[in-house]
Amino acid sequence: MSESETKDLLEKAIEQALVYENKVRDVYLDAVKKTEDEVGKRVFQVLADEEQGHVDYLELKLAKLRETGTVDSG
Repeated sequence: MSESETKDLLEKAIEQALVYENKVRDVYLDAVKKTEDEVGKRVFQVLADEEQGHVDYLELKLAKLRETGTVDSG
């Protein structure tokens, strides 16, 4: 596989991961709105925040890949 093909494959993988992470985050945020129990609301909010952290991380990596053609492991 060429370097260009590898970059394209990685970009598609990150884009797909972003779709998934956003969907999961949205499920948790919906649960926050629908849950009446305050402890449940907090739990779902923590989970949504964790997923948002994944989204933020992936967006940074995708931007780095598009800018430089590489992604560091950090």
